[in-house]
Amino acid sequence: MRYLKRFFNLFVQFPGGYLGYAMEKSIFNFLDWLTFACSVALLGSSLFYSWQRHLPIFLKILPGYCLVTVVNEILVMVFPNGQPLNYLLFTIFELLFFSFVLSLISRNTGFIVILWLLNLVFLFIVAQYILRRHKLPFGFPEQLESLILIIGCVICYLQMLTSEDNSNLWQKPGFWMLGGMLLYFIFLMPSLVCSTALIHIGQPNLGKWVFSISNVALLVSYFFYFKSMTCRSIN
Repeated sequence: MRYLKRFFNLFVQFPGGYLGYAMEKSIFNFLDWLTFACSVALLGSSLFYSWQRHLPIFLKILPGYCLVTVVNEILVMVFPNGQPLNYLLFTIFELLFFSFVLSLISRNTGFIVILWLLNLVFLFIVAQYILRRHKLPFGFPEQLESLILIIGCVICYLQMLTSEDNSNLWQKPGFWMLGGMLLYFIFLMPSLVCSTALIHIGQPNLGKWVFSISNVALLVSYFFYFKSMTCRSIN
C-alpha cells in the first residue's frame, strides 16, 4: 500500500504522471552530464592552447579554473551531501579567479582597487555567517558574486569601447572572455532569484526548470572561452 501511495503521488506531483517524472529526471541528468562533458572538453582545449605564446596571461591560467571546475563537479556527484560546502568554496574560488582575469584585462588602477575591495566585502560577509554559525541563505553567495562580476565585466567592456585601440574587438581574446563571463552571470543571477522564490512557495520542480536556464548559459559561455583561445590578436 505504501508503494502504491508513492506511485500515486508521482502522478499528482509531476505533469504527465510517472512518465513526466522520468522524463524530467532524464533531462536534468542529461544537462548535468552535458555540462560535465563540456567542462572536460574545455579543460583539454585550454591545456592545448595554453602553450601558445600569443595568448595573454588570463588564458594561460584558464586550465587551472577548468581543472577546479571539473574536480568540483566530480565531488558534487560523488558526495551529494557535501554540495553546500562544495558550492560555497567553488563560488569563492570563481569570484577570485574571474576578478583576477578582470584585473589583467583592465588597465585602470582605480577599477582594479575597487574590484578587490568588493571581493574583500564578499569574503567578510561570508566569514561573518560562518563564524556566527548562521546558515547562508540559499543562493546568496552566488548572487553576490554575480553582481560583482557583472559590474566588473560591464566596466571592462566600456573601457574597451572607449579605448584608442577599439577596432576589431572580436579579434581580441579579452572581448570573448568578457562575453562568456557576462552572459553566464547575467543569466545566473535572475535564475537563482526566481528558482529560490519558487522553492519557497512550494514549487521546487518549477524552480529546477528555471535554474536550468543558467546551465544552458554556462554551456554557451564555454564556447566563448574557447573562442577567446583561438584569437590571434594579443589583448
